[in-house]
Amino acid sequence: MRTFKTLLPVIALTAGLALSASANAATLVSIGLSTDNGATITPVGVAGATSSNVSTLSFNGWEVTADAHVGFFPDLLNSNTFDAKAADAGTLDVFVTVQNLTALAPGFLTGFTENLLSAGWSVTETSYLSAANALWTGAQLSTMDFSAVGSGTGFNGLTAGPNAYSVTERFHIVANGQGNAQSTLDITAVPEPATWGLMIVGFGGIGSMVRSNRRRQATATA
Repeated sequence: MRTFKTLLPVIALTAGLALSASANAATLVSIGLSTDNGATITPVGVAGATSSNVSTLSFNGWEVTADAHVGFFPDLLNSNTFDAKAADAGTLDVFVTVQNLTALAPGFLTGFTENLLSAGWSVTETSYLSAANALWTGAQLSTMDFSAVGSGTGFNGLTAGPNAYSVTERFHIVANGQGNAQSTLDITAVPEPATWGLMIVGFGGIGSMVRSNRRRQATATA
């Protein structure tokens, strides 16, 4: 029993490192903007290994702020800060892609949120999977239309891994005049059973460590 408790920190650390490495090794996050419905996509911001951001960029009549990153597995791509402002009517497409993913995923869950949307505006949020590890494109996973503030989820049973693949988030914004939209889109892999087992072992180990520490502290203060 004492030996098992000694190994718990190792188990927990191994589980965390294995899950993180399987999803994040050599990834590349990129952001692109388009005002012609995706016919021409302009890379913007600073493409990074695990994140990319755009700080208040003016683009063809739009003002865009965006922040996207790769999360802790199974969170593959999360655009948790996205704000688009316009002074006049028009359309804007924002593409966010993470390439070189290799984590085994027998399905994908997409979370959609519209936090703020001006009256008369609409936003379509869509997620894609590219088995060819392509930029800005792929087979559609899930999509959701917003004409007001709201949220929802979509599931797709397409599989990916262990060969390198990419996932893309697309925000299609239609403005009827001055206003802005604030959106969030998150793509999560549905892990294979073996990965779930590793996660349970890791989190279980962490929980046991916490309980053991509490018992020792209670004994010491008694």
